[in-house]
Amino acid sequence: MNRLDRYIARSLMSATLLAWVVVVALEGLFAFLGELGDIGRGQYGWQDAVLFVLLSLPAKAWLSFPMAVLIGTLLGLGNLAALGELNAFRLAGCSQMRLGLSVLLSGVLMLIIAVPLGEGVAPVASQSANSLRTEAIFNDVAVHGDNGFWVRKGREMIHVRRAEVDGSLSDIEIYTLDEQPQIVTAAR
Repeated sequence: MNRLDRYIARSLMSATLLAWVVVVALEGLFAFLGELGDIGRGQYGWQDAVLFVLLSLPAKAWLSFPMAVLIGTLLGLGNLAALGELNAFRLAGCSQMRLGLSVLLSGVLMLIIAVPLGEGVAPVASQSANSLRTEAIFNDVAVHGDNGFWVRKGREMIHVRRAEVDGSLSDIEIYTLDEQPQIVTAAR
């Protein structure tokens, strides 16, 4: 990267970061407002709602990244154009192709920085958020494992081995317990 690439990347990345923070903050606010209806159900309080929203933010940030890059790139290039810097680059002998390449390089750099968030942090945080919310609202014991998850509701233990992307569940086992607790009935 030469000086021009670094200058354009710094301008675009700062505008993108600003756009990303604003978009994620708005999504977090709307997510919290959506959780207000569940506050008071079971043991789900406002602290749980705040924690749920905070743990959901990495996934929301990852999903809003392309939009933030688009908005940030437009803001950054607009700022460079408003200050006459794009014209100065052109007068200094920089072609439009070279300026486009600088913009592309900064986009690739932003993607390299954001991928660990979307592929590493977001799935773990989302799973923790969903477990926290489910346990607080339904007062159930939910355990996630490699072969599905277990949920306890009163005297019933439910084991779900497969959850499909469309939300359907399959390979479900239901166990009813007595007071000891020992299995009284089992159904598949």
